[in-house]
Amino acid sequence: MLVATQREINPFLTRMQVNRPGEFLYTTPFVHFGDVDIYITGIGIPFVMFHLMNLLSQREYHLVINAGVAGSYNKSLYPVGSVVNVVREEFADIGVEEKHMFYTIFETKWLEMNFFPFRNGKLYNEKRYFPMVENLPCVNSITVNRSSGTTETIERYREKFNPDIENMEGAAVFYVCLHKNIPFLELRSISNYVEERDKSHWDIDMAANNLTQFLIDLFNTGKPL
Repeated sequence: MLVATQREINPFLTRMQVNRPGEFLYTTPFVHFGDVDIYITGIGIPFVMFHLMNLLSQREYHLVINAGVAGSYNKSLYPVGSVVNVVREEFADIGVEEKHMFYTIFETKWLEMNFFPFRNGKLYNEKRYFPMVENLPCVNSITVNRSSGTTETIERYREKFNPDIENMEGAAVFYVCLHKNIPFLELRSISNYVEERDKSHWDIDMAANNLTQFLIDLFNTGKPL
């Protein structure tokens, strides 16, 4: 399980009996599921991509879970504290700016829209693996290198990508796992709304606690389908 920061997974580490075989690596056993490794990657695309590739070169995993918090673009459908399953990801800020316009790498023709593992410029995960995950809302996400906090940026992303949520690592995990043909999930708990940045409106602790409860229940159900 990959998590960007310890704060996002700290309730899980506190409630479970964990060992720490590495500086950023924790592991804990579940009776029916088996051992779960938890790796703190750091925030952002390059960090999670490097550490995931490094882990996959050293260990064999049957399932990769990218877990963490995210910002919601839809207050009514995905309120703070809700847990969602990300089924589509896009790299939202890789491209060029020109005359106050932003163009993705696909719009610039630097990369073909269906160049593997992309489909129409997007990354998809159509598997659920657990009955519990099938019951979660399925959302479309964008992955950004900087958290959106201005009206101009937010409206640009709404218009171009029509996202449900935003995070800073998910598309990188999709990209690596699709290339490596490794089963994966991205599970996010909503900590804030994507709006003019005001952290007084955020509730990372509630999001982390709700995510922890879902993950513990998930692993206690047994091995994935």
